[in-house]
Amino acid sequence: MDRDRGAALILQAAYKGLIDFSEARFSDRAWWQKLRLMLDKMEDDNLSQVQQMQFQLNTSVLSYQSEEQQLKHHWQKAQDLITSRYDALFSWSKQATGKDAIQKVYKGLIDEWERHFGDRNDPKVVAMLEEYKERVRQMQQGTKTPTTPTGRKKRNKK
Repeated sequence: MDRDRGAALILQAAYKGLIDFSEARFSDRAWWQKLRLMLDKMEDDNLSQVQQMQFQLNTSVLSYQSEEQQLKHHWQKAQDLITSRYDALFSWSKQATGKDAIQKVYKGLIDEWERHFGDRNDPKVVAMLEEYKERVRQMQQGTKTPTTPTGRKKRNKK
């Protein structure tokens, strides 16, 4: 049953109380259409949960100020949690795990970063990062207004 999308989603819906099989009308086409729409929406919600976890993982890495080994350890633990949750929500579509999956995610983060800021080995980008790190130090000391690595001022949320 783990490889059957419909069956797995029906079990999830029954567990969550979205389907009451005592009132099911199996010969009614409208009931099946309503069920299909409900299951599609539930699958969208499941995917949203996984994407939210991935977003939280990505943003946590941006503010990580620890050694590389610790970062890799926590990254792996978080990635294992996301994969486990994905597999539980989408049992019919197991995620790739292991070193290849980690490398794929790591490469994706690097590619995305370089798309926004440029090649990380480019002397101009290195200088920009050093300048940004200095601004962050000054901001932590209360002597500078925060800006992004590209020099734009951050908006204060009210």
